[in-house]
Amino acid sequence: MRETEDTVLFGKYQIAGTLGSGRNGSVLLAVHLGLHEYRAIKRVPKEEGSRLREAEILKTLRHPGIPVIYDLYESQEYYYIVQEYLEGRSLSALVQERGSLTRAEILWYGSELCRILVYLHSLKPNPILHLDLQPKNLLICGGTLKLIDFGQSVFASAQTGTEPRFATPGFAAPELYRNEIPDERADIYAIGALLFFMGTGRSPENAVCGDTAQFGGRLKAVIERCLDPRREKRFQTAEELSEALCTVKTGTSGGEGRPLLTIAVAGSRPGTGATHAALALSAFLTVYAGPCLYEEKNASGAAASLGRCIGAAPDRSGIFTAGILSVKPRLGEQVRPEENSFSTRVLDLGTIGEGSEEAYSEISEAALFLLVCGGREWEFYDCRRALRRLLKMTEPKQIPVRLLINRQDGKERVILPEEASGCMAARLPWIENPFLPLKPEAEQAFFRLFSGTEGEAWLPGGAGGGFRTARRLFSLLRLAKDWRNRRRRGRRRRGGT
Repeated sequence: MRETEDTVLFGKYQIAGTLGSGRNGSVLLAVHLGLHEYRAIKRVPKEEGSRLREAEILKTLRHPGIPVIYDLYESQEYYYIVQEYLEGRSLSALVQERGSLTRAEILWYGSELCRILVYLHSLKPNPILHLDLQPKNLLICGGTLKLIDFGQSVFASAQTGTEPRFATPGFAAPELYRNEIPDERADIYAIGALLFFMGTGRSPENAVCGDTAQFGGRLKAVIERCLDPRREKRFQTAEELSEALCTVKTGTSGGEGRPLLTIAVAGSRPGTGATHAALALSAFLTVYAGPCLYEEKNASGAAASLGRCIGAAPDRSGIFTAGILSVKPRLGEQVRPEENSFSTRVLDLGTIGEGSEEAYSEISEAALFLLVCGGREWEFYDCRRALRRLLKMTEPKQIPVRLLINRQDGKERVILPEEASGCMAARLPWIENPFLPLKPEAEQAFFRLFSGTEGEAWLPGGAGGGFRTARRLFSLLRLAKDWRNRRRRGRRRRGGT
């Protein structure tokens, strides 16, 4: 049967188009007539002696990074696998569009892929090997990574070594070409190839001189170990690889590295979204200034709750990862974390008040204090009070104070109180997920704080994305340089070195 857009399959799925095709069949877009929801239907030709291995595997899986299987049908010619419709674009399309991804994005997507593989490789009693990890089989849906196309997947315990392999050149482990019985280390090799692809736009077999230089020492070492042709030399499990990527992300070294730039964040009153803004700022700095550590310096316990919610276990320094971020909850005086080699750190002080004043000793070396407040008139009283207290705290240390007007829709005019007349300010739009690289309009707000104009009281919203410029990035880096110079002058005045 040849399906058209008028075809209704099995009495409830109306065909709406074709999503794609490959060696394992074609994928149709359909609408569930009862639920009025989209479904993706994979149509697989029947072959003599074949079994529907993909459906057998997928029907057992329950993971947010893997599409859900709803139904399985068959006709005289085909099997039909009805699954969740994923609206997004492939990693292949994303890299093709941009040329390469940022280091933060590479670590984020690599870590997410490891989480999916840890799940597949740990299934009892039959672990699953994907064996076709490639850019077209990874979908990015609203910042979330999804793994699709299990047509080459196998149960690890059911292999005989005689199964035909259709490996993707450039991403398949060498043992797949030799028709050896693969294990989970074949998927480890493919993850390494994907990390390389995200950073260069090429597969490892098409590498050119200088490709690996841009990864940095630690990430380069991780990729090279994944791609070792000897599988006994690779990471042995996806969990081990995930831990290595976490180490690269957090920069944990046990050395004497110190943060390059420290920024303190506090709210003018409870409920202004200071923690949300601090996390978003951390994501911005991670992308533009290197690895950033978010530190909770208030008693809310929000960071620890976040860790429990996502199932993230802290390392021995008390740090866990959430998206592209490294998060350190407030753990108490009894916890002594090791030094970490982060480029930047963001201190979340909660609400301006006595608690913040107690933490003032920790922010005395901050390069910037960011006050988060509301832009409505009835919130000005709290803003004025917080500014007066904050300026009194920061003036002796000459720490600049800047305002972030949170949760504004960009259509309202913001008239700042008189106390803020000498402060740079910006409007922060709503950020759905602060753990991912920010959208251009959110990046704009932070670039304005680092390179805006003094005394800016009218804050227009809704600007486009042209703020990824060298001039503004230079301003951000110049702020860090000015801070270091100020530190050196202070040490010389005190007779230090």
